[in-house]
Amino acid sequence: MGNEEKRAAWKFVVIFILIAAAGGIFYKGYSMYQEQTMRQIVSKYAEEGPLIYGADDSAPPLRYVDRDGQYKGVVPDYIGLISIELGIDIRCVPYKWEDALDAVKTGKSDMIDVFVNADRSKYMVFTKPLYTLRTIMVTKRSRNYTLNDIDSLKVATQRGDFANGYLKENYPNAKLVYVHDVGKALDLLIDGKVDAVIGDEPVTQYYAAELGIRDQIRTINTALYEEPVVIGVSKDKADLVKPLNYAIDKINRSGQPEKIQQLWFGISTPLLKTRSTATQIFRYLMVILLLAALAFGIKFIENRLLRRQVRLRTRELEDSRNELALMLNEMPEGVLVIDRKGLIQSTNAPAASFVKLAPEELQGMHYADYVKRLGTEQTEQIIEAVEKHETGTTLRADRGRTILECKLLELGTERKKDLMMTIEDTTVDVVKNNQLLQSSKMIAVGQLAAGMAHQLRNPLGIIRTHSYLLSHNLSIDHRGQRSLRYIDENVERASSIIDNVMNFWRIADTSISEISLKEFIDSIVVLNADEIRKKELTVDVDCDRNLSVRSSQESLKHILMNLIQNAIEAVGEKTGRITIRTRREDDHILLLDCEDNGCGISKEEQEFLYNPFFTTKPPGEGTGLGLYIVYSEIERLGGEISLESAVGRGSVFHLRIPDGESPGQNTCGDRKEGAAV
Repeated sequence: MGNEEKRAAWKFVVIFILIAAAGGIFYKGYSMYQEQTMRQIVSKYAEEGPLIYGADDSAPPLRYVDRDGQYKGVVPDYIGLISIELGIDIRCVPYKWEDALDAVKTGKSDMIDVFVNADRSKYMVFTKPLYTLRTIMVTKRSRNYTLNDIDSLKVATQRGDFANGYLKENYPNAKLVYVHDVGKALDLLIDGKVDAVIGDEPVTQYYAAELGIRDQIRTINTALYEEPVVIGVSKDKADLVKPLNYAIDKINRSGQPEKIQQLWFGISTPLLKTRSTATQIFRYLMVILLLAALAFGIKFIENRLLRRQVRLRTRELEDSRNELALMLNEMPEGVLVIDRKGLIQSTNAPAASFVKLAPEELQGMHYADYVKRLGTEQTEQIIEAVEKHETGTTLRADRGRTILECKLLELGTERKKDLMMTIEDTTVDVVKNNQLLQSSKMIAVGQLAAGMAHQLRNPLGIIRTHSYLLSHNLSIDHRGQRSLRYIDENVERASSIIDNVMNFWRIADTSISEISLKEFIDSIVVLNADEIRKKELTVDVDCDRNLSVRSSQESLKHILMNLIQNAIEAVGEKTGRITIRTRREDDHILLLDCEDNGCGISKEEQEFLYNPFFTTKPPGEGTGLGLYIVYSEIERLGGEISLESAVGRGSVFHLRIPDGESPGQNTCGDRKEGAAV
């Protein structure tokens, strides 16, 4: 070779090297640009929370829910590789096939692997093919049907499958029987209820093996169709197609699909073959550009490092999620973490208990469905507050006899579009506030009554004095003397009423004192004398005058007032009878019964009788706190209360009251939580 030829050869080599280097630089720059674009897209969706892949729950070995409840198969494994490749959390959620398609339409899921058709193109965009799938027809081994016979056959096929539209278009006279999965279709075939089964080849073979019927069926050699399967993405997330295609190319080049085939099929079947000619051309170009091998090596190392970082990040995210779950479960209030789609991402046991579900059943539920399950009177207001993102709002939610308090909180700057809702049962606090308000009113009334009583004593004293003077006047005849005695009797009656009022409203402490029961009960009855007289009721007090008890006068006052008031309201006019009986069980226990012949209480109502705010009276005619106060005061005294009642036959409340200080009492004046004030 001459010098000219050598120079020409070296010139060619240099030019080739420069072209290859330029190509490598261009490829590197273009790859970096593509990767940067892809990362920006991925990062945007990563901030919004996990993506949802939802597909068929019964198409093994492609995808199915195993007996252990795990969603697995060829495609979930492939989706897992895509999740790792992109560094974004993709959750696989099983659906019935027709529900899986609807989930993409409604936004409950973000992607699904499907055949492409015109109807699906209306609401989905598609990636490169994941794999190629043959759809076949299976008949009984004794039948010699061909594809040409389909129009005259009864054919079982999976509801919502691509084959449904294909059969309607190409075999309009075929009688289609829709089933949930191919396994049920094969059962119908063996039972002679259909003539043939249409299904995807690997799924049909899998179910035939599972059912042990391979020797009873035969497969028509010619496939109905063989089409590529792609990932369909809802159109509002069309920009996801680029990173998904990027991940698909990377995975296909890595040889991971062959490993998935080995795992699920034992051999390298053509199930996951791709028809992407662009990938083949790209590989051919890489072979030609040998000098770019270094760039590929660097890229490979970068990918390995990226995968490692993804694994580390995934582990960190999982640890953070576990820590969050632990923190949520330690909180006494119910907690819901709601993402920008309105789906519940995290929760705890108290929140789940309000709707009688397990915490895992709330994962992925829409918050509006949860709020409706709460069954409060303010359902619409709570939903509206969440929709408007009214953070810092506190809402009271009435739920029958339960009062809930819902708060909306911001999750922070990084997740500013997400919300945290806390739900707390505040029934006891509301009861305490109502009781405190009622107590304040009662004290004010008591002070007013004491002042009025003091003012009334002076004119009564003057009347009594002058009556006494007049009674000694000899000029007054017997009729005048009788009038003076009548005046004296009524002055005494008025004084007695004033004494009873003063005794009742006197600010009493909760210390233990000796109480004469007969006198004490009579004074309570006198306070209700006006209502008793109006209804013409009969009130009997069966109590020994010498019977006494050491207890809290304040507590007994509340107990008797509420029991007598309840009895007065329960009995009818003129025919009503109320009986209060007391007796000793032993030296330490006093028994007190309050009996009436009123309307009685049903078994169903007795279950809720002592609950706060429970009342059988019409709205506005009762607070629902009377028997709650009785129960609370008996509990504070360390006693017991029971009821015998039947509708139309009246009621008897039985009280067992300890004599003297008991373990349930508090002589310092503090009440146990939940007791009446």
